[in-house]
Amino acid sequence: MFKASTAIYEQLFGDLKTEDGTVPLSCSTQVLKQFKSIMTPDFVKELLSLLDLDDSETLSKSEFMRFCYIAENTFKPRDTARSLFCFADTDFSGSIDAQEFVWIMHRIIGEFSDADMTQAFKECATGEAMDYETFMLLMREFA
Repeated sequence: MFKASTAIYEQLFGDLKTEDGTVPLSCSTQVLKQFKSIMTPDFVKELLSLLDLDDSETLSKSEFMRFCYIAENTFKPRDTARSLFCFADTDFSGSIDAQEFVWIMHRIIGEFSDADMTQAFKECATGEAMDYETFMLLMREFA
């Protein structure tokens, strides 16, 4: 269901990186073209602001790889739940674990107990992983 063309991500990063080893946010259009993404410019801007964790106006390699993963796996102009799921899926496995779930929930809704979110994960996940469909149902509850 989720693709991770990491060899392409690596190649794009190599082609676009500057001398400091980062990619300027302005290069996001090349990524969108590569994956034929139809995300709206405003949505891309919101995603980049989430990805640029240090507000440097550039993407580190890990931030860039995440952006590529999101671009490759987002099929609607503004697919928030799917994009957030890809954003949380740091290992590109197609599922998220408890640590990834707690991390993304902090980014989305802010203050709460890690223990409460870990418990929510355990109640909803299948084993050690949560799939996209379950994540999407949870996002509807928080929306």
